[in-house]
Amino acid sequence: MEILMIYGKITGDDAAHNMIKNEQFMKQKYQEAVSYEYGVGVEINIPKAIQTYEVAALRGHPQSNLKLGMFYYHGHGVTQDINKAIKYLGKAGGSGCALSCFTIGWIYDEGILISKDEDKAEYWYTKSAENGNGNAQYNLSQLCLKISEKTAKKSYEKKYLEWLELAVKNGHPLAQLKMGINLVNRNEGPEIDVHANQLFTLSAEQGNIDALYQLGLMHLKSYKKYKIERDLNMAFEFLNKAKDAGHIEAQVKVGDICYYWFEFELDKTKFENVHIDGREYEVGPDLGHYLEAAKKGNKEAKYKAGVILLKKDASCSNGLEMLASAAYEGYPAAKYLLSIKEICELRPRLNGQDASGLLAGIRLDDIENIKRQLDYAFDNGIIDANLQLAKLYWSCYRIGKLDINLREMSSLIEFWVSDYHLLKYTEIPYCTDFNGRSVDELISLATSGDSKAQFVLGTRYAQGRTVSRNPEKAEFWYNQCLCSGDSEILCRLAYIYHNGDGVNADINKCKAIMNSYNNSCLSSSYDDDINYRRGCVALHNDKDLENAIKFFELASCNGRLHLGAELKLAQIYLKDDRRYEEGIHMLISILNGGVGQPGECSLLALAKVYSKNKMNGIREDINENLIAPALDDVLGHYHMSFESAVNHALIYDIT
Repeated sequence: MEILMIYGKITGDDAAHNMIKNEQFMKQKYQEAVSYEYGVGVEINIPKAIQTYEVAALRGHPQSNLKLGMFYYHGHGVTQDINKAIKYLGKAGGSGCALSCFTIGWIYDEGILISKDEDKAEYWYTKSAENGNGNAQYNLSQLCLKISEKTAKKSYEKKYLEWLELAVKNGHPLAQLKMGINLVNRNEGPEIDVHANQLFTLSAEQGNIDALYQLGLMHLKSYKKYKIERDLNMAFEFLNKAKDAGHIEAQVKVGDICYYWFEFELDKTKFENVHIDGREYEVGPDLGHYLEAAKKGNKEAKYKAGVILLKKDASCSNGLEMLASAAYEGYPAAKYLLSIKEICELRPRLNGQDASGLLAGIRLDDIENIKRQLDYAFDNGIIDANLQLAKLYWSCYRIGKLDINLREMSSLIEFWVSDYHLLKYTEIPYCTDFNGRSVDELISLATSGDSKAQFVLGTRYAQGRTVSRNPEKAEFWYNQCLCSGDSEILCRLAYIYHNGDGVNADINKCKAIMNSYNNSCLSSSYDDDINYRRGCVALHNDKDLENAIKFFELASCNGRLHLGAELKLAQIYLKDDRRYEEGIHMLISILNGGVGQPGECSLLALAKVYSKNKMNGIREDINENLIAPALDDVLGHYHMSFESAVNHALIYDIT
């Protein structure tokens, strides 16, 4: 027994000794190969380096397998062979080399010299990420996001966030950037944005110019919805740094600052004036930056440079070319503006002028081309595009011969109108008391029983204004002021719970609030708005038409004309032959009062009624003598000029 134990000890020591010798041999060969690869003490000899790496790799040396994998991946000193690259990288990865695992994952993820394979990419990225590789953690997060969006699997959405958070903790600059953008997009208040700002700062410190750009946007734009004053100087500083580092979108934003806040004179850059069609155009910092970004191919810059030139001269050839180029590249506002130009060129015939040449040169193809451009603009956020197309359709219909589908025209207006049933309409604005007070001041007042402070505090939590959005706290403070009996507060709370404005909609709570409301001896706008809300609930929730009419009539009979109630009554009267014409007159009256929400809805109602009557061959007298002239006033007699459209083009482009 003692002999066997001694034998085992000796053989164990021999195994350990052999292992150490093998490690030393592999390390020696690896260092020798590195010397040949980089010419350390010897002449560079890539074939000799590869041969020596192979000796160490055969004994399982991870770094040598990694090196060989990269040689075959790049085709450096050997014929490029992605399969051999994967083989060697896989051996290194199997020995715990996180970089090798990451590289294989990247090959399958990007489909480099091989078919893409998300399953294999995920497998190898995961092996690397679990070993702490920040690049793998970030790439794996983006792969999981892609799979989540493609398959709608919640598990991958969760993995995306988990791996992204790990990459952020590892200091990965792109992960910090993406996480910061995610936080900003959540719109949860300043505290969250402050965290995003910290992440952008960390990413920017590692040289990420996209993070510099985001820092600029944080100071320029993101805080506006929280009524925190923007810092133009800081915005300009970060955006200018990003611009100087080659960020084209940052240069466009620098141009925006120079254009919209020119009075601050933040940019002292001097640009040479340009000569176009024999005319000299002064180039300030705004136009200068737009022109430079436009030369680099940025379509937004082309649009904005084009608009500025056209503001100076609506026939400027370079301005029109830039606008056309931006439109060709799919910039929605450029397509919209060029469509307005085309409509304006048709205007003499659309307005019934030049009777001898009526419809000469107007073809259905022309209308279809304008329709395509305006459809694209609307689909990409230009809300007024559908109204302009509806105007074009109506004008073409009124001058005859072109086959215009009236139902399609009504549909265009319907897409333009945001709330046809006016459920989100109120004539009581938000309480402006305490606008300048801090949250701490409001809390102090609210806890002492000030009902207005309680309501304002609830509103801030509901909407995320100057605090992070918190529906639970909003509900708490709203409940505190429910018993105040304050007409303004009760009106607003009825609206809030009816529509779910910042808190969950609760029709029963809305009804309870309205039941607790006591009408004043002298009727007020609060009484009218409560009666309007009661009518909406009766009509749409309780399906009680009789009570709905009673409440709408109460809201409209006090000489102030609650437009929402008037519209609801008109819509109801249109379904009653005895009061049909009265309903039409009410809609026309609202429409003549200007285009607000009720005006938009009146326009849509009249367009629908006209289309229905025309298609059914009924009420021709009402159609031609009442409805058509009212629609002509809004949709026909096209008054917009291309010059006025250009002058309004950049007004709302930054918020």
